[in-house]
Amino acid sequence: MEAVVQIVLVAIALAMDAFAVSLTSGMTIPKVKIQHALKIGLTFGLFQGVMPLIGYLGGSLFSEQITHIDHWVAFVLLTAIGAKMIYESFQEDDESPKDPLKWGVLIPLAVATSIDALRCGSHVFTA
Repeated sequence: MEAVVQIVLVAIALAMDAFAVSLTSGMTIPKVKIQHALKIGLTFGLFQGVMPLIGYLGGSLFSEQITHIDHWVAFVLLTAIGAKMIYESFQEDDESPKDPLKWGVLIPLAVATSIDALRCGSHVFTA
């Protein structure tokens, strides 16, 4: 029973960022229709469900090969993201809001909010 409670709590925690982004995406749409909510909700839900499976598969296939360098991969990725954020902070903000209903915006948002779920799926093999 304790394991079930832990799984439910982890699932809720993993879904919080997707929930927040889907709410703010919905707030940027002038007249929200049910098909808009379904498109956003199903896209985020699909990625939140599939990414742990991809992580599990990747962890089962590559855990032995990447375990000795995984911390360096994380370091490089986080450094690159931080450098990009610092660079963009000095740029002028002439960007107009993006339409969250376009697949080119929705898919990257869904991927970005489910990266932690990918890692949790792979954690079974790298823990």
